[in-house]
Amino acid sequence: MTLDERAFSQALHDAVRDPLVPPAMAARVVAGHRRRRRMLAGATVGATAAAAFAAVLAVPALRAGDDPTPPAAAVSGTYWANGVVIAKPGMPVLFCRPGYRVVPADPPPPACDFSVTATGVDLDRLASRDVEPDGTVWGYAWLAGRLDGDAFEVLRQDAPRREGSLFGDAYSAPCAAPPGGWPVHVKEEGPTQLIDHAKAWAAAHPGEVVQLAYRDARGERQVIVAVTAVHPQVVEDALRPVYGEALCVVPSRYSVAELDAARADLRAYLATHEGTFEEPKLTSDAQPVFELHVKVRVPELHELVTRHDPRLIDADAWLEPISL
Repeated sequence: MTLDERAFSQALHDAVRDPLVPPAMAARVVAGHRRRRRMLAGATVGATAAAAFAAVLAVPALRAGDDPTPPAAAVSGTYWANGVVIAKPGMPVLFCRPGYRVVPADPPPPACDFSVTATGVDLDRLASRDVEPDGTVWGYAWLAGRLDGDAFEVLRQDAPRREGSLFGDAYSAPCAAPPGGWPVHVKEEGPTQLIDHAKAWAAAHPGEVVQLAYRDARGERQVIVAVTAVHPQVVEDALRPVYGEALCVVPSRYSVAELDAARADLRAYLATHEGTFEEPKLTSDAQPVFELHVKVRVPELHELVTRHDPRLIDADAWLEPISL
């Protein structure tokens, strides 16, 4: 199909604005890490397990099923994305979404999360361009072009584009602070032990607690134990004697059964679409949200999200379609 150049240019202009080349571009992975820091990390309390994570820790993504690489549905069309380009000598050029590197000291280029083989990339125009001793050239770019399965024909290349974020203040609390401020600790326990009392109570009262989390505001060593509950007053009466002013109880939008249903749908979706999802964490208003990361935005993704409260699943697609 022959593309109308004017329509294509207008579509690109409408899709993403405000080009940005930061001094040390970390592309989309930086936005993902920033979003993680803006959440109260938490753990769903369900029939199978309960776990808690500090708000400042990166939570590893969970891939559905036992097969780490489920078969992906074949996709074709015109798409755009921010990402890293990696060109190794004698190998096809890769365009990928940078993945989280467990060991920061690992040598560059960044690890890939999702990737496609790209043709038509101008390696001399990459942002933060670098050349490794083995001849590997890598850097960051915003690319748009035709996708056919895992083959990406670049039609336009630009500097990486600025991306927004879903969440607000990184350290906002879902409850008003007590008159003397949030306590430094409770009963001389560190923040990693604080949530254990609530976890034990939740396990003994299934269905009452939808989500647990603690927030440790590092600079001030203030600690908040957040509980998202079906019946807040029941939880208040049970846990306030343990946590005192460190407790923050918020009514939940969802039941445990609704979270379980969303989790089952996510696993079913990822059986045929490449991606990962993370167990719910609490947003700044203490409501649980699943983070879903997929390679390509397709109509089935919209159907998945709209089967539930749209605030429950934060669907993040790397390759976004452009309609001409």
